[in-house]
Amino acid sequence: MLGHIAETRAVRRITGQTALHALRSIFIPLPPIASWHVQQDLSLIQIGVHAVAVFSSVDHLKASKGADLGTSRTIEVSQARIDKFAAVTEDRQWIHVDTYKAASGPFGTTIAHGFLTLSLLAPFLADLIEVHGASASINYGLNRVRFPAAVPSNSALHAEGRILDIVDRPGAVDAVVEVTVRSNSSTKAVCIAESIIRYAA
Repeated sequence: MLGHIAETRAVRRITGQTALHALRSIFIPLPPIASWHVQQDLSLIQIGVHAVAVFSSVDHLKASKGADLGTSRTIEVSQARIDKFAAVTEDRQWIHVDTYKAASGPFGTTIAHGFLTLSLLAPFLADLIEVHGASASINYGLNRVRFPAAVPSNSALHAEGRILDIVDRPGAVDAVVEVTVRSNSSTKAVCIAESIIRYAA
């Protein structure tokens, strides 16, 4: 995978304190630097304007409870994307797809489905975490999901990640990752979810 990335995008490996200084420049906005708990041996692969937290092994992951995973790329939630999601899920509520009616609704425009926002955890997590040495990574489910704010159409979303817990399983390890999705249209998070990723040894 890394070889493929190297062929298609500019990639730079950064570690430890160097990573902290680099994060200051490539992530906007950032929390105070003191709140970052990047381990000295946690590698970050810089890809464009975001960085992927790369764990060298499953054992490395096990020792990284509490690690911040940085910030993902930005994904636009256009009306076309909302309409396609409505068609696939058969959830065509007017607040999502009727731009005329939604203009006089509670948000003044159409908004994305909560489950559309949640579904973007897949690309966001791919941006945030990579574990080498695992034979497979499986979406095991969610512990908790909240949607504190609506996502108006044409919003730009990005996610921040943090490893809340590591749970040993027979032949595998579960990483419980808190993903906070933020929007350029709201000062509040638009989704906070605890995602469980199972890494098979």
